[in-house]
Amino acid sequence: MSDIYHVAIEVSGNINGEDFTGTGESTGDRNLGNPSVTIKYSRIPKGSNVLGNFISIINMLSTLLSKEIPPAKGFLSLTGGNYGFSRSVEGPNVSLFSSGSMQRVDANNLVLRSRITGKINQAPTATVERWEGVQLPDGPGRVREVMILPVRSNGKEVETVYVVTNYNFDPSVSLPSLQVREIEIQPQLSELRLDAKFSASIRTAAAVRTVSAGR
Repeated sequence: MSDIYHVAIEVSGNINGEDFTGTGESTGDRNLGNPSVTIKYSRIPKGSNVLGNFISIINMLSTLLSKEIPPAKGFLSLTGGNYGFSRSVEGPNVSLFSSGSMQRVDANNLVLRSRITGKINQAPTATVERWEGVQLPDGPGRVREVMILPVRSNGKEVETVYVVTNYNFDPSVSLPSLQVREIEIQPQLSELRLDAKFSASIRTAAAVRTVSAGR
């Protein structure tokens, strides 16, 4: 089986009282953790921007295709690529809720569907700097993830955005231990389109402590 995976993306929602849709795709090698992604939107709600709508999507893709530092497991290994999610995003200028699913279509193809609602008031040039997330076992078939995102709104000020995601999947599977993800994106933004590459890795908390102690 090839290690190259393709994810079709279908997103819809209502932000700042305006409906929108988006479609796209992501392709990447699960061993490298650096997929590319493109999303085209029908519109960007007033007061929002492409990147603001993208936070939920990039988190889902990086959950699936993070580079695994053994014995950590990304969601492709843990769930086989089939899981649901609900996510809250809160910060000084953002309050969003999203939900959806990742579904395996065949050996190397998946579909991500997501609906996003809420409010955003971000500068058109807002960017997200490198961030980390902690995945916590939450019982059979459940994982909770907490992230803190540094969002730079105007090239100088950094706002803290909090992201909490609840994942659900086959209850016969459990996350064995706490894990830490590291994510960085390199976006190219246009009015209705986002093209980006991101790098993502995942390791156990014990491995993070070992690396830190060795520095």
